[in-house]
Amino acid sequence: MYLEKNLWPTKSSHQLPRTSAMASRAVSVFYGSQTGCAESIAQRIYDEALEKQLDAELHPLNEFQKSKVETRDGHFVVIVCSTTGNGDPPDNSGKFWRYVKRRTQPEDMLAKLRYTVLGLGDTNYDKFCFMGKSIEKRMRELGAQSFYEFGAADEAMGLEDSVEPWLNGLWEAFDKANGVIEATADVVTSVSDIKESTANRGNATNSLTTEKTSSTSTTVNTPYILDNLISYEKMFGPLDTPTEVPEDLPRLQHSLLSVHFLGDEERQKPIHTSTTDEDDKEISSTNPFMASLIGAEYLTAPHAERKVLRLDIDVSGSGIQYVPGDSIGIKCPNRTEDVDALLARLGVSGDEVFSAEPVAATNGRAAKRKNTSIHFPTPCSVRDVFLHYVDILSSPKKAAVRALATYCTDEEERARMLLLSSKTGADKYTEFITEQHLNFAEILHFFPSCKPPLDHLLTLIPQLMPRYYSIATSPLVDPTRLSVAFTVVEYAVGEQRLRRRGLCTNWLNKICQPLIGASVAASITIKIPIFLRGTQDFHLPENSQSPMVLIGPGTGVAPFMGFLQHRYYEAKDASVTRGDAYLFFGCRRQSEDWLFKEQMQEYASNGTLRQLFTAFSRDQDEKHYVQHDLRDNVELVADILLGSDGYVFVCGDGMAMAKDVHAALVGILTERAGLSQEDAELKLRELGTQHRYVRDIW
Repeated sequence: MYLEKNLWPTKSSHQLPRTSAMASRAVSVFYGSQTGCAESIAQRIYDEALEKQLDAELHPLNEFQKSKVETRDGHFVVIVCSTTGNGDPPDNSGKFWRYVKRRTQPEDMLAKLRYTVLGLGDTNYDKFCFMGKSIEKRMRELGAQSFYEFGAADEAMGLEDSVEPWLNGLWEAFDKANGVIEATADVVTSVSDIKESTANRGNATNSLTTEKTSSTSTTVNTPYILDNLISYEKMFGPLDTPTEVPEDLPRLQHSLLSVHFLGDEERQKPIHTSTTDEDDKEISSTNPFMASLIGAEYLTAPHAERKVLRLDIDVSGSGIQYVPGDSIGIKCPNRTEDVDALLARLGVSGDEVFSAEPVAATNGRAAKRKNTSIHFPTPCSVRDVFLHYVDILSSPKKAAVRALATYCTDEEERARMLLLSSKTGADKYTEFITEQHLNFAEILHFFPSCKPPLDHLLTLIPQLMPRYYSIATSPLVDPTRLSVAFTVVEYAVGEQRLRRRGLCTNWLNKICQPLIGASVAASITIKIPIFLRGTQDFHLPENSQSPMVLIGPGTGVAPFMGFLQHRYYEAKDASVTRGDAYLFFGCRRQSEDWLFKEQMQEYASNGTLRQLFTAFSRDQDEKHYVQHDLRDNVELVADILLGSDGYVFVCGDGMAMAKDVHAALVGILTERAGLSQEDAELKLRELGTQHRYVRDIW
């Protein structure tokens, strides 16, 4: 599945033109964001609107109906939306999409609006910018008038390269639509602006600590910093002269929150447990169900290079009703040791309790109503907010580094952070932060004089997002139980081969150890917060007689085990005729990581699978993958693709495997059907539109 990257950096390379008093001054910016990138871009547009002294509002798309923008004549709307899953809307835009796509809506429902849409996506996925394109089309169908061309930003090509040209033309189009033509004047963020900002922020009333750091102090808390991390000095030194502050800095992203620490008396008041106004009875990402782990098993051999873990989960009492192809979201906490290190670095007790509310934005003329969503309960303890709600292990984007620099009391540290955030320092940012996968906790340890207040730090750190895992079972066996399978993620980065670990998979691996190898149910109760994430079209064909090809190497085979289990149990009904199913599975070595081996062989022997194809890439000198097995079975695959009711499903790695499989399918169509490569691509696109060539890739 495509997942957008977090926290889009802002830019301030020119002074935005101000609209005249005669022009429409109202614009609403909406975002649909799964991991924070679309929201960050929307925040930038909103900030620029305020800079133009517009009456601007910022909302998640799910607040579209509540905002009543469709009743405002001549109102401007800017929508930034990513695509997640297999062409699905992000969690904070699903309600909006259900609302506008109703066929009963009047054709002029949005006729008063003028709009533009920026879609975020990745051309590695077959439904590139699907939600952005769908929203743009539906806005037109409901009578809204476009004032600026649709933008499609491609993660595969680099979002910055895609987004910047679109953003650079946005306000010119806005002014033309208003009949306003004004020239722009180039300006830069000056050093004096930076110093003024630093001085202003130094007076923050919600500072995490009042301790002053000496300007000569550059001590790093070495026990926390991983051994193989390279410091700024070591990477770019020797540094004999002061770092020069560049002029091409991004715009300073101000705090969007107001924080108040509670006294003992205030702490006695009830603490809110939800950040949403939705029905608390509905299981969702903001109101997950605490499900019990009832079984765990490694699907790989003890000596395998990678661990793949299967978890069995009891969902009794949740009301969750799933079908094969659906996924569950799991909300995992940050690691306690990382939270402790961050609290120690900031010099604050995790027991401190604070309340937070959005800052009332100003547009230079008057205070506007509060527009920022808060992703954590309030009041909340400092430990809880860092443990459960913000992604302290994410890498700070340039805009965040720019903002953090203003809180450095050491001038050299401040200059270095500003350089990292600038265009001039792009190579240094890549080498120091991106290639080392530096996170917020680590970069604060590398710059010990940086003392950000809680309000701004919580503005800069993205929301801690759930992780999604495909369900590997069928509800026909037991609707109150489901299983998932995943690789316990460990990898090395950079020349130093720095070891990094996936947050959620390692947490699950750790807490389920009492269940590993247990012949009876463990006495300990292990619960995890989960919710259901349905799929639009990655599910079994409605007609059980439809033949299908399933292509799922590695853990990509997990949903197909649910498909096959479902078909096996359906066939127990004498009235159900089962169509042929062909599974193409691949892994590194037959003896190490053949996942679900016994189940696959059983399905092959009992007829659930017409044929099982396995590719073990490292069991011979020449590597062999699933795409090779596809090419070796041209006639079979072509018949499924060209038949009137055949289906092809692909699940797994989107960067390499999915591209190679797609190329193999194109080759099969050119060879078997005599199509040109262009026509073969069109045929696969047609099958995708018919939901007969479906991919769930990440």
